Parts: sequence; structure tokens; C-alpha cells
Amino acid sequence: MKHLNLLAWIIGATILFSGCAKEDFSPPGLDPVDQETTSLKAAKKALSFSGVCSFVADGDEGNLMELPNGKSLLEGMTTIWHDDANDPLVTGQTTWYVKQKIEADGTFKYWGKAELLCDDGLGKWQMTWRGHLNEDGLIATAVGQGKEGAVKGMVAEWTYTMDFGLFVYNFTGSYH
Repeated sequence: MKHLNLLAWIIGATILFSGCAKEDFSPPGLDPVDQETTSLKAAKKALSFSGVCSFVADGDEGNLMELPNGKSLLEGMTTIWHDDANDPLVTGQTTWYVKQKIEADGTFKYWGKAELLCDDGLGKWQMTWRGHLNEDGLIATAVGQGKEGAVKGMVAEWTYTMDFGLFVYNFTGSYH
């Protein structure tokens, strides 16, 4: 009798749960998996840019400290440049906040933060960056986050390379 009750309970549960079906709320012919994949691909597509960063003005010259190992450390320097790109979302005045470690041979590493205020009030980027001077030249890389305006929520990457002859940085990058 116990086995018969158990069998009846299992059959009843099977009938009850087999009636539950997943509802498909997608319109006919529309595959939601394909839509998600397309959306994700669009969201991840980076837009490329390039341009020239030109000197505008010195800010604070900072403090240079001689270190006991023959190296020097510069802190608190600021400088203002203008990034002129082929994209208005990365074109504008950039204020660079600089720290620099100078080796005894004159090469150096530098790093800091920067703020790019887009022309025409399009937005503001906050960046962290680092670079170095060695026999290959002066190169810096930056990562920025859009904080205001049309760039809010975006992420961008820049590579700046100094052209010593023209005293400008040529740059390339991308954002999404």
C-alpha cells in the first residue's frame, strides 16, 4: 500500500509540473540571444582617434628634491596643453599634474593625473597616465574616464609620443 501511495504521488507531481511551461514573450522570428550578442558587440566597439597635443602654458613648476642615491624627484608640477583630435569628444584643454623620477643619466619616468575639458562644453575626462624618456624618445600612455557631458561613462586610452622638433605630442587612442 505504501508503494502504491508513493507511486500515485510521483504520477500526480509529474502531471502537475509537466503543465508548467516557459512562456516565450519574444515576437515570432526574433531570437533574443542574437539581439544580446549584437548589442554587446556594439557596446564593446571602440572608436579610434588621433591628433596633436600642443603646449599652452606652464602651471606650477613643482618642487625638485635631490635623493640620496643620486636621483631626483619632482612633485607638484602642472602644465597645460591643448589636444586637437579628429574627434570632438577628445579635443580640448588638458591640465597635467606631474610627478617625475629623474635618473642620474638624465632619463626619467613620469606619471600623474590629467583632466581634459572638451571644447564647446562637450564633457570632461579624468585621466591617469605614466611615461618615460629613454633612448627611444618620450612616450606616455593614459587611461581616462568620462565624468561629465557627452563623455560621461565612457573609457578611453591614449598614447602620446613627443615630436621634439615641433615640441608637440602626437597621439592616438580609442574610446568606448
